[in-house]
Formats: sequence, structure tokens, C-alpha cells
Amino acid sequence: MFEEVIGKKDYNDFFLGKGKYFILDREYGEHWVYGAFKQVLWPYAQKHGEQKFESEFWNGILNLLKDPGDDINLILDAAVNNILVFYQFSNPSIRTRRISSTPIGFPSIFKKKFIESRHSFKKDKRSVGADWNSENKGDGLWGGILYNLKLIEEKGGPKIYSEIMKDI
Repeated sequence: MFEEVIGKKDYNDFFLGKGKYFILDREYGEHWVYGAFKQVLWPYAQKHGEQKFESEFWNGILNLLKDPGDDINLILDAAVNNILVFYQFSNPSIRTRRISSTPIGFPSIFKKKFIESRHSFKKDKRSVGADWNSENKGDGLWGGILYNLKLIEEKGGPKIYSEIMKDI
């Protein structure tokens, strides 16, 4: 299925879990990002190799940010959620390589888009998961994205969280 996403450049729908790419998270009733990795992305990595997977994954994330459509808030949320799973569910040697596969310009691109959208994020009360079951504390997308950026940083990923916190 990821071959189809790449061929059609259907990154927005895939990473947002729209249409045929939607995988139900039974606990929250939302798109299940981990399920997309488990059912689509990891089989792609096994078939084509980790390096090709990492390259295509980042190509998709960068395309997502390049063409965010009408809802930059959801695009940035989807990017962070997918990147969190990308770093989180791998053994230490693979995680180290995945961290090193992060495009050099990605942190600054993401930070710029996040800072530009900060006012709408603070007003956007859509939730990342269920507020009662997360560190989000009712802060909607703003709190959820910051929390996930912090987790990414703790896993050795790019220091986007620290850079954003300096500027807000």
C-alpha cells in the first residue's frame, strides 16, 4: 500500500489517515498511527529495506509540510505523531540510524511552521488522544504536539521542542 502512496504522492491522506488509509483506534475512535506503521509501513520496510523505507518516510513527511492544505494544525499534528512512532518502536541500533536519517533541514522547517501557527494552535481545542488519558491536560493540539515533540527529543530525535520553547 505504501508503494501506492509514493506513486500517487498521496502523503497527506496517508499520514492523516483519510479514506482508505484510515485505521481505527478502537480506544479513541481516531486514526491509529501505530496501526499504520504496523500494517503498512513496516511491511514496506521489510520488503524494500530500512534505508529505502527511511528515505521514503522522510520524503512523505517533507511533502506533507510542503503542501499542508487548509489545516496546518492537523498536518503538523500528523507529522509529529508519525515521527514519534518512527523513532519509538525500533530497537536501539535501528533507532540510532533512523535519528541519523532525519533530514538536516527538517527541524527548522517544522519549527518555523509551528511558530507561525502558534496562535491558531492555542485556540484549537481538538485533542491528541483523550485529554483524560494523556499529558495533554486539555490543551488541544498545542499541548499534544509539544508533549510529543518532547518525547521525540527524549528518544534522541531532533531538538525541536527545546528550540520552540526558546522562542515562545
